[in-house]
Amino acid sequence: IILASASRIKLNVVQNVIGALGNAGEFEIIPVALEKEGREPNGEVELEEQLSNALNECRKQYPNASYYIAMEGGVTERKDGLHELAMVLASKGGSNAVVRSDAVSFPIPEKIAVKVRAGMPFAQAVEAVTRVFGIKEGGGFIGMLTNNIVTKEDLYFQPASVVLARLFRNDDLYEKQN
Repeated sequence: IILASASRIKLNVVQNVIGALGNAGEFEIIPVALEKEGREPNGEVELEEQLSNALNECRKQYPNASYYIAMEGGVTERKDGLHELAMVLASKGGSNAVVRSDAVSFPIPEKIAVKVRAGMPFAQAVEAVTRVFGIKEGGGFIGMLTNNIVTKEDLYFQPASVVLARLFRNDDLYEKQN
């Protein structure tokens, strides 16, 4: 399994999902540090495009892998304001079909949202407003908001579980019927 990230948190997520699915030990997980694309993605479309590009880059580097997975957080504007979201994309080796699942999104405090809308990177905006530094590590922003009742790892676990369970166990249910 090629993971489009060198993040320890994301590696833990994939390892935990594989274990929960009963596939522990069946796969080697190779984390791949990819160069980040310019600015942070704004909205679900840009986030999905960034993750799709990451999967494609991993396919080029590891064309014979069994599976590819990419996950990332981003921001998107909703009716009630700016939200943080997390998205996971995955695919089987030898297939260009991509499976997507999203984590729950949640509203970003307006003091932070104003800075993000003005072009400040999300983590930098959080740190500027809250004076809590290293927000990308550990529990993440959601961990800060919930006193680590929900962490960044928790946020990625459900959508990663959905995409990998589909690919490992239920892909035949999704085959198109003629």
